[in-house]
Amino acid sequence: MHAAPWQQKFSKKTATRIDAFQSKCRTLTLLIEIMRITEAQRIVGQYSQIIRLSREGQYFQPIENLPCSAARIKFAICSLLSFRIQTGSLDLDTLESLIVAYSHLAFFTDADSARQLNEMSLQPHRSTESIIEKIKTLNMVKVQLKLEIQAFIQEEAESLRS
Repeated sequence: MHAAPWQQKFSKKTATRIDAFQSKCRTLTLLIEIMRITEAQRIVGQYSQIIRLSREGQYFQPIENLPCSAARIKFAICSLLSFRIQTGSLDLDTLESLIVAYSHLAFFTDADSARQLNEMSLQPHRSTESIIEKIKTLNMVKVQLKLEIQAFIQEEAESLRS
């Protein structure tokens, strides 16, 4: 077995110590990943509980009901999905549940909009104006999610710096 080019710069003893250190770093990285997955499972579990407890006819919910930011929930869902794929533990039911959970985030908005949208959805005949208002409100939700994603990225960047 040939030594890697970087190993040739060091004595055999030092190269062995570096290998041992790298092994410890890989183990630590794995433990950090497991911790992140545990946190992702916790977030997705809390979020799933909120969806399960939502009342009939209440399609839209206040964003304040979420256990954390929508961006963090999206990150948790993606992390969990990635982990399941990597470990070969992803089944069709889990995949469908994660897709539905991710998609359902679009139904969380500010409390007033949630109330108005729920009221409009219960009306048997909607006018063109109410449909246009609903579309405008959904666009506002989209903007809100983008802002939350930006806030999450900034929060993560700051936590990495400290």
